[in-house]
Formats: sequence, C-alpha cells, structure tokens
Amino acid sequence: MVMQPLVTIIIPSYNHAQYIKSAIESVLNQTYENLELIIVDDGSKDNSHEVISSYASHPRVKVILNTENRGQSYVVNRALEIANGEFISLLPSDDWYLPRKTELQVMKFLEAS
Repeated sequence: MVMQPLVTIIIPSYNHAQYIKSAIESVLNQTYENLELIIVDDGSKDNSHEVISSYASHPRVKVILNTENRGQSYVVNRALEIANGEFISLLPSDDWYLPRKTELQVMKFLEAS
C-alpha cells in the first residue's frame, strides 16, 4: 500500500471573484485525492463571497469568509490553525494548479524521506 499523506491546500483571496473559481476547480480536479482545501476570503468587496460560498458544502472544502480585510499574514495564519495536512501548499487565488501537481510533489517528498 502506498502512503498518501493528507495535503492541505490554502487559497487566500481578496477581490479575485473573476479568478477564484479556476483556482478552486484546479484543486478539486487534482489526481491526488487525499487533500483538503481551505479557502479564506479577506473581506472582498466584489462577489468573491458568493463564488466561494458555492463550494462550502463540498466534503473536502473549508471556507472562511472574513467581513473585513485583515491582510495576507492573518489570512494564512487563520487557515493554518485549522489545517490537518501533513503537507501544506499555498495557492494564490488568481492562479491554478496543473492536474498532477500535488500527486507529483507528494511523490517527490516521499522519495526524499
């Protein structure tokens, strides 16, 4: 049996409603399945909360919606407080992952240990 450690992917976001869906979908479409996604919106003024909230019921997604902007350090630390993964990955909300990114990265980490 191949060990599959839990990977936590954190998406910090602020006013990226036009990009956030692509970022989220790129995580949920990873070939590596043992992952959790934590999305923290930092008080966006656009419709980011609406887009992000549509994923709140997904079993691998945790959503935090700040009502005021607190800054990226606060947002990342907030996500780290609830993260359960052995490995942590940060994905900016205006970026995305290729489908095998997490699988290949975990494989390399495990080979190195």
